[in-house]
Amino acid sequence: MSFLSDLLKKLKGKETVDYTHRYIGDDRASGTVKPDEQYVRVWLRSAKITEVRRWTKKFHAAVHAQFTYTDRDVGKQEVMAVVAPDKAFQEMDPKNLDRFIVVNQPLLGPIPYRGELGMDVALFSISAADLAKPYLNMLAGLTETASVAFLAQAKPFVDTIRTGAEALLGDDNQAELEIGLTRTDTNLRTGNILVARVEKGTLDPSKLRIDPTDFKLIDAEGKPVDGFPYMILGIEAHEHRDDYASIPEIRKGWDAVSRAGKQGDPVEKVKEHFAALRRIIWFSNDLIRADKSRIVKKFERELAGAGYDLAAPAEFAALESNRTFRPLRDASEILAPLSRPVAPAFETAAEAGGNVPPRRISMAELQAKMADLDIPDAELRQYFVTDLETSRPFSLAILPDPDRVEIAAPVDALEGAMVMSWAIGLCRLRRQRRFRRRRRRGDERLVLVSEGDSWYQFPLFLDDVIDQVMPDYNIWSVGAAGDTLQNMVLDNAEYLRALDKHRDDVKAFLFSGGGNDIVGEDEDGNSIIAQIVKPFEAGRPPEWYVDNEAFAAKLRLVDDCYRKVIQNVTAGHPGLPIVCHGYDHAIPGGFPGDERDPFWAKQDQWIGRPLREDLGITDHDLQREIVSLLINRLNELQKSLCGGNNSNGAFRNAWHVDVRGIVAGRWADELHPSDEGFKAVGDVFRDIIASALGRGDCS
Repeated sequence: MSFLSDLLKKLKGKETVDYTHRYIGDDRASGTVKPDEQYVRVWLRSAKITEVRRWTKKFHAAVHAQFTYTDRDVGKQEVMAVVAPDKAFQEMDPKNLDRFIVVNQPLLGPIPYRGELGMDVALFSISAADLAKPYLNMLAGLTETASVAFLAQAKPFVDTIRTGAEALLGDDNQAELEIGLTRTDTNLRTGNILVARVEKGTLDPSKLRIDPTDFKLIDAEGKPVDGFPYMILGIEAHEHRDDYASIPEIRKGWDAVSRAGKQGDPVEKVKEHFAALRRIIWFSNDLIRADKSRIVKKFERELAGAGYDLAAPAEFAALESNRTFRPLRDASEILAPLSRPVAPAFETAAEAGGNVPPRRISMAELQAKMADLDIPDAELRQYFVTDLETSRPFSLAILPDPDRVEIAAPVDALEGAMVMSWAIGLCRLRRQRRFRRRRRRGDERLVLVSEGDSWYQFPLFLDDVIDQVMPDYNIWSVGAAGDTLQNMVLDNAEYLRALDKHRDDVKAFLFSGGGNDIVGEDEDGNSIIAQIVKPFEAGRPPEWYVDNEAFAAKLRLVDDCYRKVIQNVTAGHPGLPIVCHGYDHAIPGGFPGDERDPFWAKQDQWIGRPLREDLGITDHDLQREIVSLLINRLNELQKSLCGGNNSNGAFRNAWHVDVRGIVAGRWADELHPSDEGFKAVGDVFRDIIASALGRGDCS
């Protein structure tokens, strides 16, 4: 029995809970889902949280769902789903606890209904403190990738989502179960199910309705129903899957057919690929039989329009007219060579000098290794790959290596992004768990809070600034590789919640930001350095290239954000030292003799290439001078704000760490020092932090 089932059983036993549930709404729209003839889909129509007695801070709502069913051909299936704040819910303020939440979020499917469906669905209230929200968002990302629609893709993630949900939602200090549903149907009906937590005898479901515009629970007069938490789940049945082309193995099969046609390959080659596609469709466990025939015919019509006559061969004609056909038990093994996604041309840490693991491990084993705080990051590196095309400045793209971990390689950018969020989220979680373990063991090192980009949170492959300083301090880190000032300061402000959480212990706040805003990429993936530096003109000095309105506007944004950070921290934590930095003089890549060879990025991916190809600046000395000017302007701006160690600085509790010239030639890539470079930077940080703590009133 799962932890969710156990929680729901306990809730059901409470005297104040009417744990009955029922279909409400228009019964005429209700019907029975037909086994093997229809798909089933489950929606979270809406949810509502009311008063939470013990909380005085902001909180989030989250729904966790677990579905199980028995497929006659492949055995028991399990699908997990987590709906998190950024996906559906909004933050709730204690002054407005009655706020209604509308989501209409898919929890399951569409999947083929085989005659039985078990579901455990629960509504939780989650404390907004520490890592709850980003951890929920990570789980929700995995849900979108793996567990809603495509069963074959869900399997590698089930244990991960289960473990993550249990760790977060099973913690009484962070989560409270509001209401839930547990049931198994062998005669599943369509319609909307109300699940409400109310005192017995106070609710007459027969008088309740669902607002057709927003799924809000209303009474017979159309007024909102308040006073208790509830969920409304929608059950739908469909005879067709309109998203069939998104099923990974079908998409891959059709791409092969389409590519052969576009390349002008011989007709026999196109037929060969289409025969493989037919097999994939007919052996797919994501489709019902009647729909398989429809989908094959749609593809046939598509090809007929291109001039191909691809009528089914005799063996397929018989297969597709067989009314009693069912997929074989070992269909996935038969089709493995046809349906396995082709692994991207990733380079792994092991290939770059690490140790190759002796065997392929499961996702559950990788999860366990990531959770084991005594396993060093260096040992974990061998189980991950990097995607050169997806990595961004200050944001390394990592995901489990399909050759070393039992997980299918991502088939598109969205799926890859979700897996990367999982991997990077666990890296941050490991650091936070180490902090908690130290504190539980009575560690008396001073507590710091950090927020920043990849100089503070470089996942796995480099020992960043926080790693270097960690031996001297207990650091609660909410940094994220690739974070911009816009996200850290204006959109999210997670650092303020972290400071509030550790209000009684925190002695200083470390902040790293601005690099991604100067030499990173915009939301469309375009180089920012190509937008703030003028194109090449012969005879121009380095200063000419950066004296322009675009760069000036960037500096104004940086100034505004840093002022806001300092003012916000000072308002909530008077006198708390704030320590920031402006990076070192990065060296553009791609020049003759450049020995840097990071396996997570191209040598000149972020600075050298845009300067050369976008702006026509090919002279490497000029490139270096321009980049140095950008870094100098950023540092001088920060120094004008940091009065702790600059006499003319605007804020006496702000301290600037000047690491220009410290890294020297010890760069791992264009933007990040090597471990040795970060060690030298860390030494400078330790000196400034010590000065800040000795001077402030928080020592």
